[in-house]
Amino acid sequence: MKISKITTQKKNKQRYNIFIDYGSHEEYAFSVDEEVLITFELRKGLALTDELLQQIEAEDNIQKAYNKVINYLSYRMRTEQEIRTYLKKEEITEGQIHRIVNRLKDSDLIDDLEFAKMFVRTRMNTSVKGPGLIQKELHAKGISDQNAIMALEQFPPEGQKEKALKIAKKRLNRRSKHSFQKQLDQVRAALIRNGYSADIVSKAIKEVADYRNSDEEWEAIVHHGERFERRFSGKYSDYEARQKIKEGLYRQGFHISLINEYLESRS
Repeated sequence: MKISKITTQKKNKQRYNIFIDYGSHEEYAFSVDEEVLITFELRKGLALTDELLQQIEAEDNIQKAYNKVINYLSYRMRTEQEIRTYLKKEEITEGQIHRIVNRLKDSDLIDDLEFAKMFVRTRMNTSVKGPGLIQKELHAKGISDQNAIMALEQFPPEGQKEKALKIAKKRLNRRSKHSFQKQLDQVRAALIRNGYSADIVSKAIKEVADYRNSDEEWEAIVHHGERFERRFSGKYSDYEARQKIKEGLYRQGFHISLINEYLESRS
């Protein structure tokens, strides 16, 4: 078998149609990517053996998979794990995946450390997430502990505190029917959920501890106090109801002096 003709495909200029001379007639045999054409030096008159055809087919399959990955990478950066997962879904063999990944690394098309650095910067600028949560996200994408730690150096303690403080202030500026202490507890819980360390959270809470608004605190205790009064009124003696209201308000985070003031105002 000899190659009798090579033509460029109309819809894909990177692929070439290979025709073979079978003696009595010429017939289309297969198509290959431009990279494969160059690698095997395919040209008119070249003799093809079955073994060579198998090698060409295998290499072309790898090139097809590589081209798919390049398209997959065109939307955003990917981690090595994401690339491997994508190729497995495309039913590419482990040996072929290994070759493709190495080729991508050699071309600097995948770099887990650079991905991690970009990911951290994006999260810092567009989310309320702290380093703990960001690190979990990096791990889920296959980033190693070492690369994650190096990338998170872009988010130093000073920056973490500034971010946590901004979140705390924003939450405390919302209108709320809760006691100021309960609001602080909610802020603390939110910061911890978002991946900030106990030390950073404590520093942020300490700086906003004087944000208490006396008028809002009084409105809040009146709101809860009246709610407890409706709940306990008629079910208990005046003394027992008063004690239950007192306990309820204390559990809501109101200071005992404010509770006593409220109860005196209702007597």
